[in-house]
Amino acid sequence: LRGEEAPTELAASLRELCADAAPLLRRALEPHFGEKARVIDAAWLARVIGTFEQNNIGIRRRHPLDSNAEEAEEEWPPLEGTSLYSAACRANHSCAPSCDVIYAEGGHLCVSLIALRDIPAGDELTIAYVDTDECAEERRAATADYGFLCACPRCAGVA
Repeated sequence: LRGEEAPTELAASLRELCADAAPLLRRALEPHFGEKARVIDAAWLARVIGTFEQNNIGIRRRHPLDSNAEEAEEEWPPLEGTSLYSAACRANHSCAPSCDVIYAEGGHLCVSLIALRDIPAGDELTIAYVDTDECAEERRAATADYGFLCACPRCAGVA
């Protein structure tokens, strides 16, 4: 896809995909959820997909058969995917975040929010969606990919 036609063609393709998939998903879920499955239409499916797209976190994990040898990655490439982590996905953005997202690999891929400073009770937990070392103009442009222009105190020139 090229030029100005690319977003229009992509949007049309995604609308068509949701329109085709929604009735199939509804029929598959009706035996399990009955009348509740009737909410599934193209618009509902598009919202779910959009929510996932805006809130997923890329993950990469060493293959379980990887023996840690340098040449092992060629034989056993890392596993890659996306996931939704409830704590991290609920945190809003700030260019002066109160928390950092820490990834830990054990038996499972875990995500934790770690406070970067004392956070008074009732204050919002925030994380940075973008590189906070960039200038305000670059940070705001980067947040546009998330569907908003950052207006945090740092971008607004208050902090």
